[in-house]
Amino acid sequence: MKIMTGKDNSPIDTSLLPSFNLLTQSLRVKCQPFLAENHIRHVPVIDGKIVGMISIVDVVRAVMEQQSGELKRLNDYVRGEYY
Repeated sequence: MKIMTGKDNSPIDTSLLPSFNLLTQSLRVKCQPFLAENHIRHVPVIDGKIVGMISIVDVVRAVMEQQSGELKRLNDYVRGEYY
């Protein structure tokens, strides 16, 4: 397969281009360890087809929201306001 590239749009052979394995994420797997272990910041989410993209920022925000809620519940418990 030939593609056009460069300033003069000369064709090059795509077999000369480096290849890589695309890392994807299932909806059923936890993202934080996957992103950290593979040293990546963005990953497409696949569920038979591409359904979205997750970034490490999304994961950090979700963890912060979870920890914030847990901290509030613990503070309420200590103050005796927990039901």
